[in-house]
Amino acid sequence: MDSKIVSFKKGVLRSLVFLIVLLPIFVGSESRAQNDEMAGVAESLKKAYPKIRVDEVSKTDMEGIYEMQSEGNIFYYHPKTGTLFLGDLVRDKRSLTEARRNSIGSKLVKNLPLEKAVKIGNGRKMVVEFSDPDCPFCRKADEYLSKRGDVTVNLFLYPLPNHRDARKKSLQILCSADQAKAYKEVMAGKLDQPFELSAGCESKNSSTLEQHLAWGQKLGVSGTPAFWINGERVEGANIPEIERLLSAQK
Repeated sequence: MDSKIVSFKKGVLRSLVFLIVLLPIFVGSESRAQNDEMAGVAESLKKAYPKIRVDEVSKTDMEGIYEMQSEGNIFYYHPKTGTLFLGDLVRDKRSLTEARRNSIGSKLVKNLPLEKAVKIGNGRKMVVEFSDPDCPFCRKADEYLSKRGDVTVNLFLYPLPNHRDARKKSLQILCSADQAKAYKEVMAGKLDQPFELSAGCESKNSSTLEQHLAWGQKLGVSGTPAFWINGERVEGANIPEIERLLSAQK
């Protein structure tokens, strides 16, 4: 073989080895630079708005504006001017913020400890629901879902502060030997009259209820019922939308 060809091949091989060695360094440097940038933005927000907790920072496609995630909520920040933007970003009549919220929520829902949920039904179609025992729309949704035999609801209790007895009812459900039956009875109004918690109920189950609340807060639940079906979020007792998503689920 011609010595020039051999020399050329060796040169090419040396160059390839050099690039292979350097590539992780370049990628790592870029990743570190991006992490440093996001950390800098988070620090800037912390200084400007010390009471706001930041869980994650990411770039938007708008120069100088960053998406901030905080306890299940999304807002936007311009560190150069210290300006905070609340509300949705809309493009072509479509909420980009809502799409991001759904994307983030669907990932978080996959990691929910469903073994901690109240299981209602045994159908093949899976639903995750956050429900308040005193919420009339939760009762409306339960009435619809109860008529279906093809659904399993993984229920997390989410008593809202404006419903005085909701927390107490939530604890009573968690205390029950048959939690699904207890939830159905609450939805039917059995505990709408004054009642006393069973002995030791609060001490045994308050931590579980706090976990349910924490998971809902992480998902940005602010009203009930809130559903996740096929990775998509449904707010309220939107029966047509719930039915559409269940029909699409095999």
